[in-house]
Amino acid sequence: MSIRALVDYAQKQKLTEYHGYGPVPIRWLIHIKIDGSFVNCDETTSVAEPGNGPMPKSYQAPLPHKRSSGISPQNLVDNAAYVFGEHVGKKPDGKKSARRALEKAAFRDRLKLLARLSGSPYCSAAVKFLERFDAKEFPTANPPTALREDLFGFFIEPEGVALHDPDNEAIREAVLSLEVGRLRLEQNDRRTCSVCGRDRPIATVHPAVTGISGATQPSAGLISFNNASCESYGLKQAENAQVCVHCAEAYKLAVCHLLGKDGSKRNQAITIGKTTTVLYWGTEESNDKACKLMAFLDGGTIADVPNIYRSNYRGTLPACAPDSDRFVALVLEGNGKARISIAESIDQSLSAAWQHAQNYFDDLDIALGEPMRLTTLIGSIVPPGKKINGVVDLRDKSLTHLVRPLLRCALSDDQYPLTLLAAACSRLAIPAKRTNGDIEHACRVAIAKAVLQRSKTFGEITKMLDEERREPAYVAGRLLALLDYAQQTAAPEKRVSIVDRYYRAASRTPAAIFGQIVRSSQVHLSKIKGPLGIGLNNKVRDLMSGLDQFPLTLNLQEQGLFAIGFYHQQQSLWTTWKRNDPDDRAQRTANAVEE
Repeated sequence: MSIRALVDYAQKQKLTEYHGYGPVPIRWLIHIKIDGSFVNCDETTSVAEPGNGPMPKSYQAPLPHKRSSGISPQNLVDNAAYVFGEHVGKKPDGKKSARRALEKAAFRDRLKLLARLSGSPYCSAAVKFLERFDAKEFPTANPPTALREDLFGFFIEPEGVALHDPDNEAIREAVLSLEVGRLRLEQNDRRTCSVCGRDRPIATVHPAVTGISGATQPSAGLISFNNASCESYGLKQAENAQVCVHCAEAYKLAVCHLLGKDGSKRNQAITIGKTTTVLYWGTEESNDKACKLMAFLDGGTIADVPNIYRSNYRGTLPACAPDSDRFVALVLEGNGKARISIAESIDQSLSAAWQHAQNYFDDLDIALGEPMRLTTLIGSIVPPGKKINGVVDLRDKSLTHLVRPLLRCALSDDQYPLTLLAAACSRLAIPAKRTNGDIEHACRVAIAKAVLQRSKTFGEITKMLDEERREPAYVAGRLLALLDYAQQTAAPEKRVSIVDRYYRAASRTPAAIFGQIVRSSQVHLSKIKGPLGIGLNNKVRDLMSGLDQFPLTLNLQEQGLFAIGFYHQQQSLWTTWKRNDPDDRAQRTANAVEE
């Protein structure tokens, strides 16, 4: 289904209009005349990507096939070793020089064959140029700044015709006939394609997919077989997958288009960690809304998130026709070598995806007013060493197991894994600021709430203080927040608070530590006079009366509930304290305690 979704996308975007052709990054265009004389060699570059130099411009050209260790020239477009037979990037040696001569000869033979099959004067012009170049009639046409992987194409002047242009019908047909012969795709090799269901030639070797994180080799394959143990029934290589050449080409073009590697600048992809890439798209009518839905993962367009978030509460979900609101997200992972796997696939209607996003935001809602970015959520539960200048580095491979569950749960009704809760509780044990401005602490609590909310372990969990909830873990968390507030009010000069000293133990083994905390807090409670002191003492007494005894230990889910209770009570106290003038704080805080 995942390959089929990519093929459908390629067909709807008309990426497969010319079979065998697709976007190819050609950095250098060799301008020649019809008689084969050399004009110049121009570099074609597109807008530089952040952190990279200028990128070669992509043109519609014959798609390159995979090359192994043998000599195999491409059609019309190739690198300097094949076009000029010259060394690029490294000093030549004897073995390399002999190989370069064979590569140069192979490319010229391929171009002569195309010229003979097509009868095109433009192909003949390229052949004449190479013959005159080999005769050293021109100075070297290979630019000194060319890199080893740079591709060269031919441009005919003054006609203004690119040799690789698919509009050259005669040349295109000649290229296709050579590729059919290269792949040995004859009539008796036709089988039923497992993707489109048609009786077509099956691809023996699938095209390379580039731009996927974790695939270290430039020619990584989504479908590939290179060991005899992977083959069966006498089928060779990718024939075991039964995907026709048209579908194999289509899914490669779709991935390239979504990554923005074909000059479209679409870039509907998100890189997570060093091994994971997420591709997402909608139908032509709903693609913009699909991009906005995924904006919470993209820091550059985070402004769209509050609009999505609020629109659900306002009842303004986008109106999408049932047959035109498809939303697809694929999670591709590289194995560190030349393999790419589809780790997860989400295919649903856009309206369902928006509803899942609403549920996701509801799960995380702890009355902060705005939704939380994924980077902020992950940054709150990763160790400090995983941050760069205080910002989480999502390229870190070790974070993939945290990011993927959030993505999956944001777009489906799956339960959050307990690994997220464990990471949040581990970081919650580190003391947080006692103001409403500690976003990271709030994010950890939000993750704990989301995990428990969706698992229904403790029923419905509110986003604000719940006076009716009587689970020992929740009450113990509230009690710790009250005693900490009493200490800060009675002895604000103390640098080490109750939370700093006891939170970790209190959230895991309450019975062993709360007796000591309550006894030491009596001194602080006795120093607070007036309505505030009365209110605090009454609230502590009420919470203590609701506990028969403190639990000996709290499991992971109960530790999460303890953190929620602590946060709810803390926010109820400190939010009231923050929004009032200093002269009126005590009385208003007392009112908040009594409420």
